[in-house]
Amino acid sequence: MFALDNLVRQCAEAALNVIAPDLGENLGASTVNSQKSSKSTNSFDMRDQILQLKEENNRLTQEFIVSQKQYQALLKDLIDQTQLQGQALRQVIADLSQCSTIKEELEPDPKLAQWLEGLGLHRTTREIFLSQGFTLEEVLHDIEREDLRRIGLKVGTEFKIWVAITQYRSTPTICNGTSTPTY
Repeated sequence: MFALDNLVRQCAEAALNVIAPDLGENLGASTVNSQKSSKSTNSFDMRDQILQLKEENNRLTQEFIVSQKQYQALLKDLIDQTQLQGQALRQVIADLSQCSTIKEELEPDPKLAQWLEGLGLHRTTREIFLSQGFTLEEVLHDIEREDLRRIGLKVGTEFKIWVAITQYRSTPTICNGTSTPTY
């Protein structure tokens, strides 16, 4: 019977310790040993630590949610800007394709065509050179070796044209690639 009374008392004290820790320590009977008291104190400390960890976890979760919302907003803005830039680029391309000045083809200089043919250049090479819009006078008087390089001809062809240009510049008679002048 006494064992049952002790058991009920210990249960009541444990319940009080859980509900109101301060009251449980003051109401405890003198028979409660110090070891049980230290265990209950440790459990209260652990409970406090758990509560602090839960609060910290909640705070970190909220910070994470806020940062994710900010990240999503930035990403949405970036996507919107990219779409606007794409639309603007498509509009520019559409405007350029409708522009008649771009479709305008240059008429090749017949004198330059004849001179290039006289140098013995292949038809495709002549067409590439003529598509640049030069006149014979510009080629013979103004063009530089670097200009020839930018046209994109083969090195041998570029050299053949450059030799003919420098030959003309040293003796101002038009040569067709050989030493026979043509007028």
